[in-house]
Amino acid sequence: MTVEQYAAARESVGDEIVRVGSMYWVVSKGLFYRPLLRHETYTLSDDDIPHVGLGGFQYCVPETHPSHSTMGLLVYDQVKSYSLETMGHFRRRVIKRAAKCFTIAPISDLDLLVERGHPVYLSFYKRTGYRYKSDRARRDEFGRWAKAVLGCPKVILLGGFGPSGLVAISVSYWVHRTLILSSFISETPALEKGVGELMTHTLREIASRAEGISEIFIRPFKGGVGMDNYYLIRGATLLRKPAHLYLHPATKWFLKIFSPGRNRDLSGDYGVDSPVHDRSPSCRPGQRGCANFTSKNKENN
Repeated sequence: MTVEQYAAARESVGDEIVRVGSMYWVVSKGLFYRPLLRHETYTLSDDDIPHVGLGGFQYCVPETHPSHSTMGLLVYDQVKSYSLETMGHFRRRVIKRAAKCFTIAPISDLDLLVERGHPVYLSFYKRTGYRYKSDRARRDEFGRWAKAVLGCPKVILLGGFGPSGLVAISVSYWVHRTLILSSFISETPALEKGVGELMTHTLREIASRAEGISEIFIRPFKGGVGMDNYYLIRGATLLRKPAHLYLHPATKWFLKIFSPGRNRDLSGDYGVDSPVHDRSPSCRPGQRGCANFTSKNKENN
Protein backbone atom coordinates (compact mmCIF):
# COMPACT_ATOMS: atom_id res chain seq x y z
CA MET A 1 0.00 0.00 0.00
CA THR A 2 1.29 3.44 -0.89
CA VAL A 3 1.11 6.43 1.43
CA GLU A 4 -1.59 7.88 -0.83
CA GLN A 5 -3.66 4.70 -0.53
CA TYR A 6 -3.19 4.66 3.22
CA ALA A 7 -4.32 8.28 3.46
CA ALA A 8 -7.43 7.43 1.45
CA ALA A 9 -8.05 4.40 3.65
CA ARG A 10 -7.86 6.46 6.83
CA GLU A 11 -10.15 9.11 5.37
CA SER A 12 -12.66 6.46 4.34
CA VAL A 13 -13.06 5.31 7.96
CA GLY A 14 -13.58 8.86 9.22
CA ASP A 15 -10.14 10.20 10.12
CA GLU A 16 -9.29 13.79 9.17
CA ILE A 17 -6.30 13.76 6.82
CA VAL A 18 -4.82 16.83 5.14
CA ARG A 19 -2.02 17.08 2.62
CA VAL A 20 0.43 19.97 2.88
CA GLY A 21 3.18 19.97 0.27
CA SER A 22 4.52 16.42 0.15
CA MET A 23 3.24 15.51 3.64
CA TYR A 24 0.06 13.86 4.85
CA TRP A 25 -1.01 14.91 8.34
CA VAL A 26 -3.57 13.45 10.73
CA VAL A 27 -5.57 16.17 12.45
CA SER A 28 -6.65 15.62 16.05
CA LYS A 29 -9.70 17.59 17.21
CA GLY A 30 -9.04 20.17 14.52
CA LEU A 31 -6.02 21.56 16.35
CA PHE A 32 -3.03 19.22 16.49
CA TYR A 33 -1.20 17.71 13.52
CA ARG A 34 1.03 14.64 13.34
CA PRO A 35 2.32 12.82 10.24
CA LEU A 36 0.17 10.06 8.82
CA LEU A 37 3.23 7.82 9.20
CA ARG A 38 4.24 9.15 12.59
CA HIS A 39 6.90 6.47 13.14
CA GLU A 40 9.03 7.75 10.25
CA THR A 41 11.71 10.46 10.45
CA TYR A 42 11.38 13.63 8.38
CA THR A 43 13.35 16.63 7.16
CA LEU A 44 10.61 19.07 6.16
CA SER A 45 10.55 22.39 4.38
CA ASP A 46 8.18 25.24 5.19
CA ASP A 47 6.00 24.07 2.30
CA ASP A 48 5.28 20.83 4.17
CA ILE A 49 4.24 22.44 7.47
CA PRO A 50 0.52 22.97 8.18
CA HIS A 51 -1.00 26.26 9.31
CA VAL A 52 -2.19 25.30 12.79
CA GLY A 53 -3.69 28.49 14.23
CA LEU A 54 -4.04 28.00 17.98
CA GLY A 55 -2.96 24.36 17.69
CA GLY A 56 0.37 22.71 16.98
CA PHE A 57 2.27 19.96 15.21
CA GLN A 58 4.91 17.35 15.96
CA TYR A 59 7.06 15.04 13.84
CA CYS A 60 10.20 12.93 14.26
CA VAL A 61 13.48 14.42 13.06
CA PRO A 62 17.01 13.04 12.55
CA GLU A 63 19.21 12.99 15.64
CA THR A 64 21.44 15.64 14.11
CA HIS A 65 18.56 18.14 13.90
CA PRO A 66 17.35 20.45 16.67
CA SER A 67 14.45 18.92 18.59
CA HIS A 68 12.00 20.16 21.18
CA SER A 69 10.59 16.87 22.42
CA THR A 70 10.94 13.10 22.35
CA MET A 71 8.44 10.83 20.65
CA GLY A 72 8.09 7.31 22.04
CA LEU A 73 7.04 4.57 19.62
CA LEU A 74 6.27 0.94 20.35
CA VAL A 75 7.31 -1.48 17.60
CA TYR A 76 8.07 -5.11 16.96
CA ASP A 77 11.34 -4.70 15.08
CA GLN A 78 12.67 -8.29 15.07
CA VAL A 79 9.81 -9.59 12.95
CA LYS A 80 11.71 -12.23 10.96
CA SER A 81 13.01 -14.03 14.03
CA TYR A 82 9.61 -14.31 15.70
CA SER A 83 8.04 -17.66 16.47
CA LEU A 84 6.01 -19.10 19.31
CA GLU A 85 9.18 -20.71 20.65
CA THR A 86 10.73 -17.28 21.23
CA MET A 87 8.08 -16.48 23.82
CA GLY A 88 8.35 -17.32 27.50
CA HIS A 89 6.74 -20.43 28.94
CA PHE A 90 3.71 -18.63 30.36
CA ARG A 91 3.01 -16.75 27.12
CA ARG A 92 3.30 -19.92 25.03
CA ARG A 93 0.85 -21.67 27.32
CA VAL A 94 -1.67 -18.84 27.06
CA ILE A 95 -1.46 -18.78 23.25
CA LYS A 96 -1.76 -22.56 22.94
CA ARG A 97 -4.75 -22.58 25.28
CA ALA A 98 -6.42 -19.81 23.26
CA ALA A 99 -5.78 -21.74 20.03
CA LYS A 100 -7.94 -24.55 21.41
CA CYS A 101 -10.86 -22.12 21.77
CA PHE A 102 -10.49 -19.85 18.75
CA THR A 103 -9.47 -19.80 15.09
CA ILE A 104 -7.98 -16.72 13.44
CA ALA A 105 -8.94 -16.26 9.79
CA PRO A 106 -9.28 -13.44 7.21
CA ILE A 107 -12.65 -11.72 6.86
CA SER A 108 -13.81 -10.94 3.33
CA ASP A 109 -17.61 -11.11 3.69
CA LEU A 110 -19.28 -7.76 4.38
CA ASP A 111 -22.51 -9.29 5.66
CA LEU A 112 -20.57 -11.41 8.16
CA LEU A 113 -18.54 -8.42 9.30
CA VAL A 114 -21.65 -6.31 9.89
CA GLU A 115 -24.01 -8.98 11.26
CA ARG A 116 -21.55 -10.54 13.68
CA GLY A 117 -19.07 -7.69 14.02
CA HIS A 118 -21.50 -5.11 15.35
CA PRO A 119 -22.27 -7.11 18.53
CA VAL A 120 -18.50 -7.50 19.00
CA TYR A 121 -18.10 -3.72 18.83
CA LEU A 122 -20.95 -3.18 21.31
CA SER A 123 -19.29 -5.57 23.78
CA PHE A 124 -15.99 -3.73 23.33
CA TYR A 125 -17.66 -0.34 23.78
CA LYS A 126 -19.53 -1.42 26.90
CA ARG A 127 -16.30 -2.73 28.45
CA THR A 128 -14.04 0.20 27.59
CA GLY A 129 -16.26 3.23 27.06
CA TYR A 130 -13.89 4.13 24.21
CA ARG A 131 -15.30 7.34 22.73
CA TYR A 132 -13.30 7.71 19.53
CA LYS A 133 -15.73 7.17 16.63
CA SER A 134 -18.28 5.83 19.12
CA ASP A 135 -21.04 6.50 16.58
CA ARG A 136 -20.14 3.02 15.34
CA ALA A 137 -22.31 1.79 18.18
CA ARG A 138 -25.11 2.50 15.71
CA ARG A 139 -25.48 -0.35 13.28
CA ASP A 140 -25.63 1.86 10.19
CA GLU A 141 -22.39 3.66 11.10
CA PHE A 142 -20.67 0.38 11.89
CA GLY A 143 -21.80 -0.88 8.48
CA ARG A 144 -20.24 2.14 6.77
CA TRP A 145 -16.98 1.54 8.62
CA ALA A 146 -17.01 -2.16 7.70
CA LYS A 147 -17.58 -1.42 4.02
CA ALA A 148 -14.76 1.15 4.02
CA VAL A 149 -12.31 -1.25 5.66
CA LEU A 150 -13.07 -4.08 3.24
CA GLY A 151 -12.51 -1.70 0.33
CA CYS A 152 -8.94 -0.86 1.37
CA PRO A 153 -6.04 -2.44 -0.57
CA LYS A 154 -3.50 -4.41 1.46
CA VAL A 155 -5.59 -4.20 4.60
CA ILE A 156 -5.14 -7.21 6.85
CA LEU A 157 -8.59 -7.82 8.31
CA LEU A 158 -8.67 -10.81 10.63
CA GLY A 159 -11.44 -12.33 12.68
CA GLY A 160 -11.28 -14.43 15.80
CA PHE A 161 -13.87 -17.20 15.60
CA GLY A 162 -15.16 -19.30 18.47
CA PRO A 163 -18.00 -21.82 18.78
CA SER A 164 -20.55 -18.97 18.58
CA GLY A 165 -18.96 -17.36 15.52
CA LEU A 166 -17.07 -14.08 15.20
CA VAL A 167 -15.86 -12.81 18.58
CA ALA A 168 -12.90 -10.53 17.69
CA ILE A 169 -11.78 -8.25 14.85
CA SER A 170 -8.30 -6.93 14.02
CA VAL A 171 -7.48 -4.30 11.39
CA SER A 172 -3.91 -3.64 10.19
CA TYR A 173 -2.44 -1.82 7.18
CA TRP A 174 0.64 -2.82 5.23
CA VAL A 175 2.35 0.42 4.16
CA HIS A 176 5.76 0.17 2.48
CA ARG A 177 7.79 -2.11 4.78
CA THR A 178 5.70 -1.53 7.90
CA LEU A 179 2.65 -3.36 9.20
CA ILE A 180 0.63 -0.75 11.10
CA LEU A 181 -1.69 -2.08 13.78
CA SER A 182 -4.87 -0.03 13.60
CA SER A 183 -7.56 -1.53 15.80
CA PHE A 184 -8.57 -4.60 17.76
CA ILE A 185 -11.96 -5.24 19.33
CA SER A 186 -13.36 -8.33 20.96
CA GLU A 187 -16.21 -9.66 23.05
CA THR A 188 -15.36 -9.63 26.73
CA PRO A 189 -15.63 -13.41 27.38
CA ALA A 190 -13.37 -14.11 24.39
CA LEU A 191 -10.83 -11.58 25.61
CA GLU A 192 -10.72 -13.30 28.98
CA LYS A 193 -9.98 -16.59 27.20
CA GLY A 194 -7.00 -15.17 25.35
CA VAL A 195 -8.26 -14.27 21.89
CA GLY A 196 -6.16 -11.08 21.99
CA GLU A 197 -3.01 -13.08 22.69
CA LEU A 198 -3.76 -15.40 19.79
CA MET A 199 -4.50 -12.49 17.45
CA THR A 200 -1.21 -10.75 18.31
CA HIS A 201 0.67 -14.01 17.80
CA THR A 202 -1.00 -14.53 14.41
CA LEU A 203 -0.13 -11.02 13.20
CA ARG A 204 3.49 -11.46 14.24
CA GLU A 205 3.63 -14.79 12.39
CA ILE A 206 2.16 -13.16 9.27
CA ALA A 207 4.83 -10.45 9.41
CA SER A 208 7.60 -12.98 9.95
CA ARG A 209 6.63 -14.86 6.79
CA ALA A 210 5.70 -11.97 4.50
CA GLU A 211 8.38 -10.67 2.16
CA GLY A 212 8.61 -6.91 2.47
CA ILE A 213 7.54 -6.42 6.10
CA SER A 214 10.47 -5.40 8.29
CA GLU A 215 8.66 -3.98 11.33
CA ILE A 216 5.29 -3.75 13.04
CA PHE A 217 4.29 -0.33 14.33
CA ILE A 218 2.09 -0.91 17.36
CA ARG A 219 1.22 2.50 18.81
CA PRO A 220 2.67 5.67 20.32
CA PHE A 221 4.11 5.21 23.79
CA LYS A 222 1.91 6.69 26.54
CA GLY A 223 4.32 6.77 29.43
CA GLY A 224 4.14 3.15 30.54
CA VAL A 225 0.45 2.87 31.36
CA GLY A 226 -2.28 0.55 30.14
CA MET A 227 -1.48 -1.11 26.83
CA ASP A 228 2.15 0.08 26.88
CA ASN A 229 2.80 -2.51 29.55
CA TYR A 230 0.88 -5.16 27.62
CA TYR A 231 3.11 -4.85 24.57
CA LEU A 232 6.42 -4.34 26.36
CA ILE A 233 6.16 -7.61 28.27
CA ARG A 234 5.40 -9.34 24.96
CA GLY A 235 8.67 -8.29 23.37
CA ALA A 236 7.93 -4.86 21.93
CA THR A 237 10.75 -2.36 21.53
CA LEU A 238 10.37 1.22 22.72
CA LEU A 239 11.98 3.62 20.26
CA ARG A 240 12.71 7.16 21.41
CA LYS A 241 13.06 9.57 18.53
CA PRO A 242 13.84 13.28 18.75
CA ALA A 243 10.88 15.29 17.55
CA HIS A 244 10.15 18.83 16.49
CA LEU A 245 7.21 20.15 18.51
CA TYR A 246 5.43 23.44 17.92
CA LEU A 247 2.55 24.72 20.03
CA HIS A 248 0.88 28.12 19.84
CA PRO A 249 2.10 30.07 22.89
CA ALA A 250 -1.42 30.35 24.35
CA THR A 251 -2.01 26.61 23.93
CA LYS A 252 1.39 25.81 25.40
CA TRP A 253 0.60 27.91 28.48
CA PHE A 254 -2.85 26.35 28.85
CA LEU A 255 -1.49 22.79 28.70
CA LYS A 256 1.31 23.55 31.15
CA ILE A 257 -1.12 24.98 33.72
CA PHE A 258 -4.32 23.01 33.22
CA SER A 259 -3.27 19.76 31.52
CA PRO A 260 0.23 18.79 32.69
CA GLY A 261 -0.36 15.16 31.73
CA ARG A 262 -1.05 16.09 28.12
CA ASN A 263 1.92 18.44 28.17
CA ARG A 264 4.12 15.59 29.41
CA ASP A 265 2.84 13.28 26.66
CA LEU A 266 3.76 15.83 24.01
CA SER A 267 7.21 16.56 25.41
CA GLY A 268 8.01 12.90 26.06
CA ASP A 269 9.38 13.80 29.48
CA TYR A 270 8.09 10.96 31.66
CA GLY A 271 10.66 11.21 34.45
CA VAL A 272 12.91 8.61 36.03
CA ASP A 273 10.19 6.01 36.58
CA SER A 274 9.62 5.58 32.87
CA PRO A 275 11.54 3.58 30.25
CA VAL A 276 12.08 6.90 28.46
CA HIS A 277 14.44 8.28 31.08
CA ASP A 278 17.69 6.72 29.91
CA ARG A 279 17.39 8.42 26.48
CA SER A 280 18.96 5.54 24.59
CA PRO A 281 17.68 4.96 21.03
CA SER A 282 15.54 1.97 21.96
CA CYS A 283 14.46 -0.09 24.90
CA ARG A 284 13.43 -3.69 25.31
CA PRO A 285 12.25 -5.42 28.46
CA GLY A 286 15.30 -6.33 30.52
CA GLN A 287 17.38 -3.36 29.40
CA ARG A 288 18.21 -0.38 31.54
CA GLY A 289 15.17 1.86 31.78
CA CYS A 290 12.79 -1.04 31.24
CA ALA A 291 13.33 -2.66 34.62
CA ASN A 292 10.08 -1.32 36.00
CA PHE A 293 8.20 -3.37 33.43
CA THR A 294 10.10 -6.62 33.66
CA SER A 295 10.37 -6.74 37.44
CA LYS A 296 6.67 -6.17 37.79
CA ASN A 297 5.63 -8.71 35.20
CA LYS A 298 8.35 -11.33 35.01
CA GLU A 299 5.95 -14.01 36.26
CA ASN A 300 4.01 -13.63 33.03
CA ASN A 301 6.85 -14.60 30.70
